Amino acid sequence: MKINFIQLLHDYNIPYQTSGHKHCRKGWANMPCPFCTGNPGLHLGLNIKYSYWYCWRCGYKKADAVIAKLLNVSINQARDIIRKYATIVTFDKIVEEETENKEPFKLPTNLLPLDQEHSPYHIKYLLKRNFDPSKLVKEWNLQATGPASMLNGLKFSNRIFIPIYWNGEMVSYQARSINPKNEVRYLFCPKNMELINPKDILYGNPEYWSDIGICVEGVTDVLRLGPCAFATFGVNYSIKQLKLMTMLFKKIFVLYDDDKAGLEAGDKLVNELNMYGVEAERIHIGGGDPADLSQEDADKLVKNLLENNA
Repeated sequence: MKINFIQLLHDYNIPYQTSGHKHCRKGWANMPCPFCTGNPGLHLGLNIKYSYWYCWRCGYKKADAVIAKLLNVSINQARDIIRKYATIVTFDKIVEEETENKEPFKLPTNLLPLDQEHSPYHIKYLLKRNFDPSKLVKEWNLQATGPASMLNGLKFSNRIFIPIYWNGEMVSYQARSINPKNEVRYLFCPKNMELINPKDILYGNPEYWSDIGICVEGVTDVLRLGPCAFATFGVNYSIKQLKLMTMLFKKIFVLYDDDKAGLEAGDKLVNELNMYGVEAERIHIGGGDPADLSQEDADKLVKNLLENNA
């Protein structure tokens, strides 16, 4: 969803500057910040391209809170006003991918059970990362690829095979290398073989979802946090994924990684969810990746988020 905040500022006679002041930067519209005090200046900035707000002194600001302050209205009134300036790509009109070169859905060869007998090195890898292999097999149907595993001439050898389900059907998959020296950590089902593009869905188990969602980047984050969480297959979430979130959840905690990409995308997602009327909150876990949490810490985190917000 794209918000034309510049038009909103014009319509409500809110002054701003894009140049000619020391606080102005290219691509930003700046004005005095109504949230902080101190030396006067144009500290509050609107990123024109990505429709988010940031104060150089007091940090990131939710769009509805900014508009409420600037117009002296309630949060709900601010959200109603913002929606009038939204340019939304209708989901019925999203162009589907070309299917001329579509091939039948196919799995890599030489898939093995994920257990000590058939795939001991895969088990060792998971244990080293503090995962419970038997639990992952039971909850997520993980398998292992053998040393000779192939798919259309591409080597899928020595990987954790992670199926992706939607509506009870496997529609795609990922394969995580167990070799730490392998530069290609993940291999994916070729796009022309997928039954559904993963960026059109959410990874997780809908049977365990409630009104409260825990959104993470990748599948291993879900494996760590458990089936109450869901992943967007990276920080570049799609419009279809955004709509699914608004349909499925009333409140969402966003636990994207605390790196630069995760911080920017997480704040953007929270802002967009709020605009759609979904209560959203960014959760930080101390600069790391949810998949790297200990299982005990991950379980405590999930319990705290769900029980304290039920």
